Amino acid sequence: MITFDITTTFGHSFTLMKNTFLHCYYS
Repeated sequence: MITFDITTTFGHSFTLMKNTFLHCYYS
C-alpha cells in the first residue's frame, strides 16, 4: 500500500513536470 502511494505520487509529479516543460517549450 505504501509502495503504491509512493509510485502514484511520483508518477503524478513526473506527469505534472512533463506537462509544465512541454507547455513552456511549445509556448
